[in-house]
Formats: sequence, C-alpha cells, structure tokens
Amino acid sequence: MKIVTNFILLLLSLSTLFSATIEIKRDNTHFREGPGAWYPVIETLPKGTEMEQLLADEEDDYGQWLRVRLGIAEGCISQIAIKDLPPKKDIFANMAKQSTSTSSSRHGVSAGVKGFGEKFSKSFKGDASFLEQAIFYQINPKEYKKFKKATYKGFSLRRNLSKIKLPKQEREEFFTEAERGLGLGISTVIAGQGFYPDKKLQDYVNYVGLQLVEAFELTEIEFKFFILSMHNPNAYATPGGVIFITKGMLDLCNNEAELAVILAHEIVHVAYNHGMKEIVERRNHIAADNTFAELDNEYTMYDEETAAVEAELEEDAFQIYETLIAGRLDQYEKEADQVGMIVAARAGYDAKVLPIMLERIGKYTVKSNNEHYRPDIINQRMKWALSYLKSVKFPDNLMLQEQRFKTETARK
Repeated sequence: MKIVTNFILLLLSLSTLFSATIEIKRDNTHFREGPGAWYPVIETLPKGTEMEQLLADEEDDYGQWLRVRLGIAEGCISQIAIKDLPPKKDIFANMAKQSTSTSSSRHGVSAGVKGFGEKFSKSFKGDASFLEQAIFYQINPKEYKKFKKATYKGFSLRRNLSKIKLPKQEREEFFTEAERGLGLGISTVIAGQGFYPDKKLQDYVNYVGLQLVEAFELTEIEFKFFILSMHNPNAYATPGGVIFITKGMLDLCNNEAELAVILAHEIVHVAYNHGMKEIVERRNHIAADNTFAELDNEYTMYDEETAAVEAELEEDAFQIYETLIAGRLDQYEKEADQVGMIVAARAGYDAKVLPIMLERIGKYTVKSNNEHYRPDIINQRMKWALSYLKSVKFPDNLMLQEQRFKTETARK
C-alpha cells in the first residue's frame, strides 16, 4: 500500500514539474478534447482564464496546440490563445471586444453564431435546413488520424515542413460570432444549389482539407468542407471556414494533389480574409464602427435603433454576399493560388498540378456561375501559377495520391 501511495505521489510531483500556469489572452477560446479544430469543444473560455499547461500532446505534429487542464478536465487549446495579437483592422474589431454569449455546443458553435446564421439565412433566403449540416457535421478524430498516418507513411513530414516555409502573415483576431454567422448564412444560399449527400465522400474531402489546414497552421478557424451536386466545376469559400466544392470539380480531378490545390486555394481566401476585406471598402455604408457589436447586443436588448442598424447591415451584407458568390475579386486570385501551392506542398502534395488542373477546368464546356472560373481569369491564373513555379523549388518527393483518390471517389 505504501508503494502504491509513493507511486501516486511521484506521478503528482512529475505532473507539477512538467506543468505551468498559463493565461488565455483571447476571448472565445475553444477548449477542445484534442489537438485539432475538428475535436469537440469542452468549453468556450473568456480572456483571462488561467489553466494548467501539461506536457505536449503527442498527436500534435505541428506544435500548434497546448495540452492543458482546467479543473478536472484535460484537453487542448491553440497556441495562439496565449499570444497577444493585433486586433482586426475592420468593423469586426469592436465586436471582438464585446461581452457576448460564450455558450457553445459540443461542436463549437455558440448560440450567437447560430443566431446570426439563422438571421442571415433568412435575409438571403437560403436553405435554412443546411445550417444543421454546417453546424453539427463532425469528422471522427480517430478516423482522421488513421487517414493522416496512411498519407505520411514513408514520408518525412517534419523534414518537408523544414524545407517549405509559410509566407509571413500577421495573425489577426479570431473570426467573430457575426462574421461566422454571416458565413453560415451565405453557405445556406450556396447549399441551395444542391447538396451532395454522400457522408463517406464528404469525410474524405474533409480529411484532405484538414491536412492542408494543419500545414497552414490555422488552429483558430474551424474549417468544414461540403460537396455540391453540380456538374460544372466550381468551389466557394465563406467567412468562418465553410468551403464548398462541386461534384463536377471532383470529377475533373485525377488525383488527390489536384483536389488539394483546389481546396488550398479556397482555404487561403478564408485565412487571408479576402471576402471580409470588402467590408472595409464599404465602411462608409455602415452607420458606425460598432455595427456588429450593436447587433450582438440585440440578443439581450432589441429596440428600434438596433433594428435600424440591422437593416443597414443586411443591405451591406447583400453586397458582400454577391461579391463572394460572383467572385469578382480577381486581385485576390493570384495570392490564393500562390499561397495555396505552398500550403499544398507543405502538406506533402505535388503543387505543380495546379496549372494542369486550371487548364482542364478552362476546357470545360459548361459555363461556371462563379466568375473566378471564367475563361479569361483561368488563363491568367495559369500564367501566374506557371511563372511562380519557375521561381520556387519544391521538394521532388511530393505526392499525387492517385490510387487513393480513385478509390475514395469511385462511389456513385
């Protein structure tokens, strides 16, 4: 009995030795069950919360997550949560400082986010039923871990990461509740074009996408990937991390690397706030910088003034929505392709397939309803991609994963 007691005391002393108290410096920090944005949320924590840091999580290949303890619960938070970062330089900044609802489901979507999603979905006349899909879809972390292990079998991910560096980017505030809600609202309109209900295929696309997200070191955004049952090749990205790819685009791909560069392009649009930057351009259309903050308060105090602010915001949001849907922001395409190729290569995929894939898309006869896939911009993107590939040297051992792609997409 004495030996057992001494052993327990030894474990407790070791735990203390290898732990430290850390303080969260970001509001709405997700305390998750594991090291990844795909793990369920245990609790959403406010700025100033103190936690006990434990030993590093062995599953965290990229060093992006901290293993922590809060009370008796153990889980993970993003490294970003304990770093002081500059606030966003747009109209969402004030909202991020507001005291908003932090209640969350196990899938990490707060009541506020869901409320905004429902509001914008109604405003945009989207398919409100898709909100449940977008909010509650969750991959199985164990299955993703198996997929990732198979991807990098015989491939040194750490060595690859040391060879391919990400471009420097100033990290901003997390996506706010209203911003994620706007993204959800837009996603209901996109999904209204026809949602492709194949859970296994959707999981596969998410596994590929999440490998890219990890390689991009994006722990603060909960990305989810969905398939549209459309024959024309297309892809969309919405604020907050909901990304769509059409079945037609999947059918055009010949290997997993081609799928990866398409998804990476959309991930960059989200990470670099390309859609949200349009709000900054339209700042003069909005009554005040604290518009979204006022909207947040409507959940506890709704009056005529708030209703007027909401109406003005909805008018502006329609313009943002049209920009994101129609894809008129050609100036962002070059950045999304170049950074997307870096991200895909960091994840182990042969990024040289991008101009090949673009050429194939350009030859497709059915016109896309996304202006980013019109012939002139496709040709321009091909030129940009080929020029960029001449200026960089990616490792020679990057993967195509052709056989796995054929197996996973063979379903009817």
